[in-house]
Formats: sequence, structure tokens, C-alpha cells
Amino acid sequence: MQQQCLFRVRKRAWYVPLLAGVLLGGCSAADDPAGLPGVKENPATAGSGLETPVDSPAVAGEKDVPGASAAVSPLLLYAGELADLVGDDVARRTAARDQLNTDPPTAEQLLDVWQQGDREERRGAAFFAMGIYDGSDAGIEDAAIAALEDADARVRGLSLEMVRHFPRERFMPLLERMLEMLAGEPDVKNRAMVARMLGSWPAGRDQVKRALADSVLCDPEVQVRSAALVSVYR
Repeated sequence: MQQQCLFRVRKRAWYVPLLAGVLLGGCSAADDPAGLPGVKENPATAGSGLETPVDSPAVAGEKDVPGASAAVSPLLLYAGELADLVGDDVARRTAARDQLNTDPPTAEQLLDVWQQGDREERRGAAFFAMGIYDGSDAGIEDAAIAALEDADARVRGLSLEMVRHFPRERFMPLLERMLEMLAGEPDVKNRAMVARMLGSWPAGRDQVKRALADSVLCDPEVQVRSAALVSVYR
């Protein structure tokens, strides 16, 4: 979704104190900016603190399954357990978690499901990858970057969560992609997450603040405008 803004501010310096006036309801505590790098607690063994619920319904019109009709690869043997890990059935989630902790997939098997599984399998693979990511796995980082283009909003959101914990040298080149997502990501929660991430972005501050200011003025969703406003003031 490309945001169309009818109003553009030519000079940016004077309007920052006025940005709060365009918000409906102002900023809430839920929009506090998240930090960038850091290693997360394993979500496969503990409760998830994700902003993007993995069991949320897919956004209408999103396509399921890239490659679901293909013959099952030996690398997809863990697909069922990974899907159960983010499913609605508590007993199946628990069993999947225990099995995956006891006999985890190889990196190749995990990435294969993440790239070729159906929607639930891809969600589960992304979720599991977050739990084993140690901040220095190039294969997982590459898969997370690729998954920012996934058809499913939850998979994109989980990938954004992982990008937040990349080492500096990996997330720095993603600035243009983050700005594109701030303007055009269809999912509201994902756009708000990007706005919070950009508040802590360590480079390109002038470019980032211009994009955030446009988001405050132009984004149709108050959740995104609030997150962008907080980030402008950081």
C-alpha cells in the first residue's frame, strides 16, 4: 500500500511541535519505541512477547502457500511440528515444543519450511527461528530479510521482530527497505513496528525523520501516527 499524502511540508524544522495535533487520542504506552539489537528469549520454550500474534487471521486477499502443491521434500519433515507450534490447540503446541526441543530441525530443514511451507508452517518456522537465533547466524538473517516480502502479514511481522535483533552490520543496509515498509506495508501493526524501529535507527537520521514526519501527517491509522510521533522525538 503506497500512502498518498495531499499535504507535504516544505520546511521541516518548525512543525515538529505541531505534529501531536494531528493525532486522534495521542500516544499510548503501548507505542513506546522498542530497542534494536539484542538476543531474545527462546519463544519455543517460553511465552511469546511478540507484537505480532502468530495465530491471528491472515489479512484478506493474502495468498497462502508458495509451493504447497509441490511434492513433500525430505527437508519439510518438520513442517507439521512447526505449524503446531503456533496453532490454536494447546496440547499440540506443547507436544510440538517438546519434540522440537528434543529433536530440532537442522538449519537447512528449518529454512526450507520457512521458504516453502504453507502459511502456518512458515509462521512456525519464523517463530522457531527467533528462539534459536543467537545474533550471528547469516542463514537465519538472510531468510528473515527475504521473508519481509512474504504474502502473510504475520510472517512479515515475525521477520521484523528478528530484524530488530540483527547485529549493526546486518540491519544498517536495510534502511531503504524499512522506509518502504513504513510507507507501503499493508498491515497496520507491522507499519507501527517499523515506525518504532526507525526511532532508534543509528544512521540517516535526517532521512528517517522526514519519513517519520510524513507518516505522522499522512498515515490513515492512529496507531502508526502515534508510533511515528514518538520516534520523531527520540
